[in-house]
Amino acid sequence: MSPEYDAYICSDDWKTLHSMHPSPRECVACNVTYNLRLHHMIYPKDIWKTQWYHCCWLCEGCHDCFHRACTGERLKYKAWATDAWKVAMIVRAQRKEEDMEPIGATLAKMRFLQRSDWR
Repeated sequence: MSPEYDAYICSDDWKTLHSMHPSPRECVACNVTYNLRLHHMIYPKDIWKTQWYHCCWLCEGCHDCFHRACTGERLKYKAWATDAWKVAMIVRAQRKEEDMEPIGATLAKMRFLQRSDWR
């Protein structure tokens, strides 16, 4: 990324946006509620004018998966993914292509392991 983008991500403006984002704090692709990153779906011309609706929540794994899906000839996917639903579709397709475990199966295992009545 550019030096301006790096400066913005380290700024108080980004931290404020990160803490005040109104959508539920869960990954739009897999619904987990931890290791979340605020992902830019749309970059305004002036990065310092980013609004909450330019971003969505992705967990670290889905965020990395999204960026792997949008490389090379498939860079156009990034321009298409202008809302949370499209971002989730790309992540799910990439997980399938990489022959990763389906998100639902992973979530079921996590919920099973986190159930308080098993402890």
